[in-house]
Amino acid sequence: MDAYVNAKEADFLLRRTTGCGTIDSEVTMADLSVNIAPGHAKGLLLRNPVIISCGTFGQDGYGSNMPSGVDFQRLGGVVAKTTTIQPRLGNATPRITHSRSWTMNSIGLQNPGIEVVLREQAPRWIDWQVPVILSIAGERIDEYRDLASAIEGTPGIAAIEINVSCPNVEGGLDFGQSSDFTGEAVNAVVTSTNLPVITKLSPNVTDIVAIANAAAAAG
Repeated sequence: MDAYVNAKEADFLLRRTTGCGTIDSEVTMADLSVNIAPGHAKGLLLRNPVIISCGTFGQDGYGSNMPSGVDFQRLGGVVAKTTTIQPRLGNATPRITHSRSWTMNSIGLQNPGIEVVLREQAPRWIDWQVPVILSIAGERIDEYRDLASAIEGTPGIAAIEINVSCPNVEGGLDFGQSSDFTGEAVNAVVTSTNLPVITKLSPNVTDIVAIANAAAAAG
């Protein structure tokens, strides 16, 4: 249900911002394209700044069974569900609770593992007009490096998102709660791929600016 709602909201927003509705179809709209990786050799050019966030795209987070009538190809970009080295079952249910004004979830990074995603999901993305950014997460620095290496050269993937909100089994903290750990994770990825890289930071910190600076300094 959440994926359906998010997709419908994105479709409505796109009609408002791109003039793709039937009424404004003949109107020449402003150029909304944006390069979100201007410092990278390849760059990451989006037709507009509307991006579906990680884990909400389609029924499985990878774009399957999209609601009919939603033209997701008009999106600026899509962040596919966070993927790990090995498959993860995720947390036990119930995982979601909500009221009229808020929703909380604790999915636990459920995913089929990087091998399955590259074999079964990535081929579907090759012919899409919208860039797909694959989110990755590891429990150790070497897992981030191995994930980036596995993705390198895979058709259909335009960029990598580093999810640093997962626990670091070596350091005892979430990667995203430490400037040093965040920098190490980013460095491990950018030195293992030629793709543009973005970092998903955790809000559960006292000084997110320091952590953002560490991520930027690492590449």
